[in-house]
Amino acid sequence: MAARVVGANPIIGVDIKPKRLQLPMELGGTHVIDNRHDDIISRVADITGSGVDYVLEITGSSKMRALAMEVLNPHGAVALLTGASGRDSLPEGRKTISVIQGDAVPQRFIPEVRHAVNHIEGVRAVTEVRVRWSGHRLHAEVNVAVSPELSVEKGHEIAKEVRHQLLHHLRYLSNATIHIDPMTASGEEHRRMGEHAHGDLPAHSHL
Repeated sequence: MAARVVGANPIIGVDIKPKRLQLPMELGGTHVIDNRHDDIISRVADITGSGVDYVLEITGSSKMRALAMEVLNPHGAVALLTGASGRDSLPEGRKTISVIQGDAVPQRFIPEVRHAVNHIEGVRAVTEVRVRWSGHRLHAEVNVAVSPELSVEKGHEIAKEVRHQLLHHLRYLSNATIHIDPMTASGEEHRRMGEHAHGDLPAHSHL
C-alpha cells in the first residue's frame, strides 16, 4: 500500500503460497511471482526489463536475501524487515538496510490530512493529526476544533463529514477516528488529568 501511495511501479509480490499471493494485488501490487514454479530473476527481468530499485525482504531466509540483492538495480536498496544484517559493501552503489519494528509514517501524509479537512464548513482548525500503520492498514486520528456553541448533533455531523472527506481524498487511508473539540480546548493535552486521588486510593494521573 505504501509503495502505491508514493507512486512505485511496478510493484511485485513474491511468495510460495497462492493465498498470500492475492494480498499484494489487493494492496495495489501490479504483478506477483509464484516462486514454486517461476524463476524469480528471470520473471523480474521480464517485468522490468532489468531489475528493481527497492526490495522488502521479510522472510529472514538467507536464500531470499541473496536473491533480493541479485535482482537489485545499481544504487538500489534492500530493506531487511527481519532486522537481519546485510552486507556492508555491495557493487555499483547497492545497499542493504536493516529495519527493526517498522518505520515512521512519512511526514507528507499529515499535511495531506490537514488539506482534506480544513475546507469543511464548521471546522475552525485541525489541531492534531496522528497517523499510524496497523499491519498493512493506515489509520488516522484527527482532532478538529469547532465553535463551543455548536450542539452535540452538529458536532457529530461535522465529524462524519471530516471522516468522509479523508477516506474519499486520501485513498491510502483504511480508517479515520475524528475527535471533535471546542475551539477553547482542542487537542489531547486537554484530556490529560493531573495528579488526583479517589478516597483512600493512592494519588495518580492520566496522561
